[in-house]
Amino acid sequence: MAVRLPRHAGDDARPRGHRLGYLSSGICAVFDRGSRRLLVNDNPVLPPICAQVGDVPADGMSARLLGPAIRARLQGAGGRVSVQATWAHADVDLMLDVSRALLR
Repeated sequence: MAVRLPRHAGDDARPRGHRLGYLSSGICAVFDRGSRRLLVNDNPVLPPICAQVGDVPADGMSARLLGPAIRARLQGAGGRVSVQATWAHADVDLMLDVSRALLR
């Protein structure tokens, strides 16, 4: 049995998520309110294969960004958004309560 992939392995070759464009990017900024300094400010630009954004908004949302020294994942469920990331100069592990956020 032979398996044929599409000629251009884009959205059709991936099991889920969408390719949003020709490049992927992410932002990691850490501000220290006490010292009023920006400690981390990284904005990488990566190939589109490095990012994946799920189809479901709000609860059930998911996104990830993988690249050199970057591993980030966001997941939404039950009015909360989990943010877990290892970035070049920061480690992030947050649980955000978005149940009172205004979603339009």
